[in-house]
Amino acid sequence: MAPAAHIVVDTDALLRVERQRRRDIQRAFSRYVPPQLVEHLVAHPETTDLGAETRELTILFAHIRGFTSMSEALKDDPQRLGRLINTVLGALADIVVAHGGTIDKCVGDSVMAFWGAPHADPHHARHAAAAAAMTSMAPPARAASQGSVTATP
Repeated sequence: MAPAAHIVVDTDALLRVERQRRRDIQRAFSRYVPPQLVEHLVAHPETTDLGAETRELTILFAHIRGFTSMSEALKDDPQRLGRLINTVLGALADIVVAHGGTIDKCVGDSVMAFWGAPHADPHHARHAAAAAAMTSMAPPARAASQGSVTATP
């Protein structure tokens, strides 16, 4: 007679893995997506529908005004230029997320963000405009020796 198979499940290990998965998702998205959306995605992954739909959005494009001359002035110090752009783009991302927006992409010295998706926001234009107004007041933008940030919702 064959021995009976026993299945042992380490529930503590499963819970640790699940908690780590949630932390990883939150860490990956929290810089680019509003915290409440990240929490919703983590709590309800089944609600993530990748289907297409038509929806009114507000888009914001922001870039560092004078970046070309700034980068030419710092051509002999690429680490400083890298720190500067990371600081400015990081501040812009924080402003977008604080106003309920989602970062679509960062390209060069520019950020593209949107409001009104994936979850509806009846005040998406107002939130984007408030974020755009804040971008020119971002401390890293003021601190940049040459140039400033320009945003257009």
